[in-house]
Amino acid sequence: MERMTGAKAVVEVLKNAGVKLVVGYIGHGVHEYADVLMDTPGIKSIYSRTEGTGVTIADGYNRIAGRPEAVCIFHPNGMVSALYQTAEAWFDSVPLVLISGNVHSAHKGRGAL
Repeated sequence: MERMTGAKAVVEVLKNAGVKLVVGYIGHGVHEYADVLMDTPGIKSIYSRTEGTGVTIADGYNRIAGRPEAVCIFHPNGMVSALYQTAEAWFDSVPLVLISGNVHSAHKGRGAL
């Protein structure tokens, strides 16, 4: 029996919740999601050039859908870069889900980020 990784579990939850699009800026801490998403039918992946652009894409998608069908996945530092676009979605009451990875457990406390 294959073990379920954290990335597989998160993607499975997203799929069951009706997510159709994942916008990401894959980097340190979230590359496992990219691997799992490539093998997941029913969820399209777009990799944006910046985190802010990714949130803008998901914001527009969710404004049209009226529910969080587009989700953002960024590396830990990317959440800071997406702050203004996230605030804009929040002020307009647009449903938005952002997921951030973290440093691998073996690298914590060693200055990885």
